[in-house]
Amino acid sequence: MPPSRRPQRVPTDLNLLADLLQDWADWLPGADHRAEVLPGWDVATLAAHLVVVGEGVVDGLGRPGRPPALPALTYVSGYAAAAAEIDELARRRAAEIGTELAGALTAAAERVRQAADGPHPAVVAGPRGPLAVADWVATRLLDAVVHTDDLHRAVPSAEPPPVPRPALAQAVRSLLGWLAAEHPGQTLEVRVPPHGAVQCGVEGSTLAHTRGTPPNVVETDPVTFLRLCTGRLGWQDARAAGRVSASGHRADLSGWLPLLS
Repeated sequence: MPPSRRPQRVPTDLNLLADLLQDWADWLPGADHRAEVLPGWDVATLAAHLVVVGEGVVDGLGRPGRPPALPALTYVSGYAAAAAEIDELARRRAAEIGTELAGALTAAAERVRQAADGPHPAVVAGPRGPLAVADWVATRLLDAVVHTDDLHRAVPSAEPPPVPRPALAQAVRSLLGWLAAEHPGQTLEVRVPPHGAVQCGVEGSTLAHTRGTPPNVVETDPVTFLRLCTGRLGWQDARAAGRVSASGHRADLSGWLPLLS
């Protein structure tokens, strides 16, 4: 997405996040809140984390930051070091909310939807540094998309809320953009139809992916790409399952993934 257009995504992405939070709120009343979704996190804890995501994105919009903003991937790379803090906050919020998770998610969704109207600062003072407002919102939307997919993987029989196509599309585009920014060049093309494609550079190669050049192309579907980038699925497992096609001697992302965890 061209940088000049990215701030225009903010209202749209906030509404996508609000919709996803409301989907969770609508699904929760009949769900088993004790079912494990991630190691140590049950449905209730994960839902509380999403309440924190919704509340946090709005709170962040009220904290203007000072440029220069961090690259988005640099910012999200700080999540691993903050894992214990994130876990403690989710558990504390779950204890505070108790049995009112659906109501808390609805309230968070409404706050996010109201925030879509702005105004929005150019840079947000995030917990791990300054971040461009479009990246701030994109990271929060990605968080909600990834955890909704986690729910599908963990408890598919519970008929959890689907990952909405527009939200998944934006998450994929964000990940593609971060991948290209981390590996600039034109050696390898990564395609995730129908949502986007980027060209990347492979260290030690000057080969560009242009007409007349033997292609190095990796192609996969949106959900597989999401899981690869977030460490939910390994490269070799995805290749063995036929979920990734790769052509060309440089068409290997195993050294680049997961992009974040």
